[in-house]
Amino acid sequence: MNGRMIGGTWHGDFHHYDVAIIVGKNPWQSNGIQQARILMRDIGRDPNRKLIVLDPRKSETAELADIHLAVKPGTDV
Repeated sequence: MNGRMIGGTWHGDFHHYDVAIIVGKNPWQSNGIQQARILMRDIGRDPNRKLIVLDPRKSETAELADIHLAVKPGTDV
């Protein structure tokens, strides 16, 4: 399984991850990842990969996620 904790910066090998965890971001609308919309859609559709989003909002990325943890603002995660 490929994976890595990312500290605010996207790395080129993101395309090869088996599990992607997005925390408080919406790559669908931001410019942090090249071809983000294609990549998020591909990860969300692939049964061998998982997209996990931790975000209080139900963003476009969260809608594609296998797991969306809608953390309540102001609480302890």
